[in-house]
Amino acid sequence: MTYISDNHTAILLFARSAKEEAQHKKLSHDDSDNLFLLDSLKQHAYSVADRAGLPLFHFSETQQKGNSFGERLTNSMANVFAKGYENVIVIGSDCPDISVSDIHSAEHALAAGQMVLGPDMRGGTFLFGLTSEMFYLHPLAQVSWQTSELLDSLCNYAACFQFEIRYLEQKFDLNDASDVIRYSKRSVYLSKLLRQLRQLVGFQLITCLFYTYLTFLQALSRRGPPLTGTTC
Repeated sequence: MTYISDNHTAILLFARSAKEEAQHKKLSHDDSDNLFLLDSLKQHAYSVADRAGLPLFHFSETQQKGNSFGERLTNSMANVFAKGYENVIVIGSDCPDISVSDIHSAEHALAAGQMVLGPDMRGGTFLFGLTSEMFYLHPLAQVSWQTSELLDSLCNYAACFQFEIRYLEQKFDLNDASDVIRYSKRSVYLSKLLRQLRQLVGFQLITCLFYTYLTFLQALSRRGPPLTGTTC
């Protein structure tokens, strides 16, 4: 069945570029593997948001304005609301199992006048959504972003203004290399991503050995013929 949106709701993908994110987050001890994982996760989040069928706005570090994370996020949300949308769903790029159904569930909850929270395993959120009536820029900027107290802080924000909350199913996000190992068998997408990475590493190793062998052959070809008929 084709999903049809009323376009009152927009998605805000709030995520730095993979190159910039790699300066702050290590999902692998190898720099090239880390960049591959971060870029793949960002592309996955973008794909999920795109397939949800809602207007999508991506704010990377070049579009974000503000000194703190809270200021940058709320200013980005204000930017989307200023375009005339009644509801905004915010996602990042660190949850490998975020799905189109999560986006649609959030849209339905917002249409019913409910604030939406998608809890992660650390006391944070992998998704949250607000209506324009629920958006108070300065109090929201002061929420405990990027901490294990985020979910509780957003609940307190909702309680302060008496907003009803709809909770989505709890999911995990990835913050370091130990998370990749811990959740690799629990996430279909993450398992697939790691298989691709192993194949890529194998291909790179074979390519490296091949060119090393070619270089060796070229070095041999440049050597002069052995001397004959000489005496000591």
